[in-house]
Amino acid sequence: MAVKVAELVMSIGADVAQFRKDIGAIESQFKRGAKNMDSIGRGISTTLKAALSVGAVIGFTKSLRQMAAEADKLDNLQAAFKRLGGASAAIDAARVATKGMVSDLQLLQAANAGLVKGIPQFNENFGLIADVAFRVAKATGQDATQAIEKLTNAIAKGQSRQLKEFGVTFTKGMQVVDIYKQLAEAQAKLPPITDSVDDSLTRVNVAFENLRS
Repeated sequence: MAVKVAELVMSIGADVAQFRKDIGAIESQFKRGAKNMDSIGRGISTTLKAALSVGAVIGFTKSLRQMAAEADKLDNLQAAFKRLGGASAAIDAARVATKGMVSDLQLLQAANAGLVKGIPQFNENFGLIADVAFRVAKATGQDATQAIEKLTNAIAKGQSRQLKEFGVTFTKGMQVVDIYKQLAEAQAKLPPITDSVDDSLTRVNVAFENLRS
């Protein structure tokens, strides 16, 4: 099942234009009062039919309108990310660091916040920030996305109390590069991430979050 889901995500990701076209076709069928899956299925790709089938199994219940809205939101975030000087490698590193348990949309939101705040060498260190925040969140039962946003904001503002939660002892006059050094030291001391059944389910849900976008 996991293999089929991964293949499905890759297939849809390879043709975003077709996926958007399929969404429009389904919405049109619903507007015409389609009453069964056969009529809804006419004119859409085999890939999206498979997505609907798999989605039904794992609770993929959000409306198509919301799916389209999320796709548009991701497009806007990606455009802003590029304008702000964001590097795709930064998102790739953060995705790896969070073990596929934080969606691309959430990573872009956090990255854009850091870029807007003008944090020095942010692209090069976003993976480190995400990794430390994710490990601390897992160790303390916090929300991973909120932890990434919290650490990013603490670096931007030099907030000693918040930075301490992530293993950084902030002193007056400290440079951002010194914060990165302490984060790397904290990273080495934090426990490794161990997978649970819940983590596996989270990854599946995130994969569909990314697919919908």
